[in-house]
Amino acid sequence: MYNKIFDIIIASFFLSKVYFSRKYKRFHLGIFWAFFPTLIVLIGAIISSKQLDFEELGFEYNYVLWTIPSFVIFRAITETFDIAQKIIQLSFILQRSLNIKSYHIFIGSIFASLFYLIIDIILISIVVYYFFGEINFEFLLYIYVFIFSVFLSVFISVIIGPFAMLIYDLRFISKFLRVIILACTPIFYLPPKEGIVYYINKFNPFTIIIESSRDVILKGISSDLIIVIITSIICILIATLYFKIFSKQIKIINSTAVKGVVGQTYAWVNIFKTKLRNKEDAKNN
Repeated sequence: MYNKIFDIIIASFFLSKVYFSRKYKRFHLGIFWAFFPTLIVLIGAIISSKQLDFEELGFEYNYVLWTIPSFVIFRAITETFDIAQKIIQLSFILQRSLNIKSYHIFIGSIFASLFYLIIDIILISIVVYYFFGEINFEFLLYIYVFIFSVFLSVFISVIIGPFAMLIYDLRFISKFLRVIILACTPIFYLPPKEGIVYYINKFNPFTIIIESSRDVILKGISSDLIIVIITSIICILIATLYFKIFSKQIKIINSTAVKGVVGQTYAWVNIFKTKLRNKEDAKNN
């Protein structure tokens, strides 16, 4: 059993390693660009907090403490979604030479995302320690929300990623999702109490995740956090069941006679037509 777990970890680590080597192989600064956006936002929040009077604007807390926790969760959602999409596409290409299982893809995406966001975690730890003088229990709950955000994004990618091999437009969802979440969630601004933005924030499913992460640091346990914890348990159960479907999709790809991306597209056409063919066979018999 321990050997099997070790093999899964090694295979998942291999997938994440291939992803980073392919993405940053031509960059001089390499992985530095993964941390650059958070550093820019931190510098901007520090300068803004010193130049502007945010108390007059309605902010009860320091602007850095208001912005950085929510921005890190935003990054956990959007960057993980993009990473998982790329690893899924990469794993389908590697299927011809390697036996990659569904859980290898899932765990590999989580490994790559956590490594990609490690500086964000270090940064939020420094921010919390600077303002509160300690790493308290509420910060551990924040880490729980962070991990759930990574898990949720990987799960969504596992559902959408395979179909992106057939419908290429779906590959741009990560860019679209990043803009939508950034504009429609109160990361840099106070949530309004009325108007169209209020309703956008209210019905945006990511708002509760981002706001619960901020609230748990600033105010402690909230009703939003309890909802997030309950939702995370439900998502784990659904993801466990979905692995069977994902494994079947991988088997169909592996059984395709044509190799390469063309073969993968042909395999996904088979997925959509399998049920219809079975009905036609039943009628003929």
